[in-house]
Amino acid sequence: MRIAFLAFLLLMQPAVRGEGPAPAPAPVPGPFVVEPYLQLGSAPAADALTLLWHGADRDQAWSVQVRLGGRKGWELTVQPDWTRVAVASVEPHRVYRAVLRPLVPGALFSYRVLLDGKPVFQAQARARKGPGTAQRVAVMGDLATNQVTPRAVAWQLYRHRPDLVVVPGDIVYQDGRIPEYRRFFFPIYNAARAGAGTGAPLLRNTLFVGALGNHDVGERGPKHPFAATPDGMAYYLYWQQPMNGPALKPEGPHAPPLVPGPDWTWQPFLAAAGNRFPTMGTFSFDAGDVHWTVLDSNPYARWDDPQLRDWLARDLEAAKGAVWRFVVFHHPAFNLSEGNAYVDQWMGRIWPLLEQHRVDLVFTGHIHTYVRTQPMRFTPDPDSLAALDPRSQRGDLKGQLAWDTAFDGRKHTTARGVIHIITGGGGAHLHLKGKSSLIRPKPYVARIVSEENSFSLLDIKGRSLRFRQIGAQGEELDRFVLTK
Repeated sequence: MRIAFLAFLLLMQPAVRGEGPAPAPAPVPGPFVVEPYLQLGSAPAADALTLLWHGADRDQAWSVQVRLGGRKGWELTVQPDWTRVAVASVEPHRVYRAVLRPLVPGALFSYRVLLDGKPVFQAQARARKGPGTAQRVAVMGDLATNQVTPRAVAWQLYRHRPDLVVVPGDIVYQDGRIPEYRRFFFPIYNAARAGAGTGAPLLRNTLFVGALGNHDVGERGPKHPFAATPDGMAYYLYWQQPMNGPALKPEGPHAPPLVPGPDWTWQPFLAAAGNRFPTMGTFSFDAGDVHWTVLDSNPYARWDDPQLRDWLARDLEAAKGAVWRFVVFHHPAFNLSEGNAYVDQWMGRIWPLLEQHRVDLVFTGHIHTYVRTQPMRFTPDPDSLAALDPRSQRGDLKGQLAWDTAFDGRKHTTARGVIHIITGGGGAHLHLKGKSSLIRPKPYVARIVSEENSFSLLDIKGRSLRFRQIGAQGEELDRFVLTK
């Protein structure tokens, strides 16, 4: 009975609950629907970032100015372009995009947004770091809810001043909708004031990168509630990420299914998303000495298909000169404890490919907790792969599994295998909180933190990496060192 109850906890994706709802955020002051925030851009370059903001659905004279380093004058003026978002149930608005270029990799710069020639917003940020430079990276999944915890996590994150934040899916609860972004995401991670009760001004001065989780495409259990959420999948409307993944078509394989409602179609969404849907769900980029590969792991994306596997192999092969290779997706590839019925294991099929190309770390979310494994090597059993559900891909994936028992992250810091990190405690309710006595960790699990929301923090310098897991109150929950 206890194991069955644990299995239920691991599989459920209920409405957010826990410490009670947070107070409604204050309205955004000034002329913005959503204040400016930084993104990689669709064609990222070492000397560029893309600035986004949302404005009213009317013609306005916007511009952006950039100042490099400690210089006095504003040296560059950028005219933005925009797309119109006019989907059902949300007032039409415009998403503006301005490419800030040329920047100096790793250097500070200031920018300001002007309306009718008058400054209405100003911030300072740091350009994406280039090879050979130290960097601090935060990773946390399962974030934005109508709860108090995300504000505390954002505040702690802000205090550590990361150069980059990576989100392995379930960015906004419950269905990745426009109103949820406006209530739970932008006001918390781009708050005007920093504090444990408000969040922090992160998005305006820190680069965020996001992967797709099941909630980001409206999937909860066996049902895709798209027919009730024409303002869903705002990921494709509000993020501007690399377009270097496999070329996919909206109605082709590996794309979220667009189920129409009774009196509308998805054409307004497609018009606003443009070529970002569905291609933007899988991509890669470089930051410092790290090559990041971000994958859409939702069940419609079939990583047994040669189109996807070949792209992944080519991407990792092209990155063989990078010091570090990290892969990010949402659904964990393995069980974390004995006897449970976690069956979303289909991403385990790509593990041999990750080993072949010497991937160092895999980051996932989905299970709202923190788990770190030993360095792992895995070859899935062909019969077990064939037995996965042909529609949902779910099943108990078996195969030859080995792990590096010598690695301890202290004295022995060189890994033989890929370390799998589940960092799904970024803000959502914790699946296993108060259930520690039910957990019997698998022998390859090095650490579980089930009682605290937290984020992963990596300090990377050359061929040495220091990893820490930081709780919502600032406490250190785990640490290890990895060297090459």
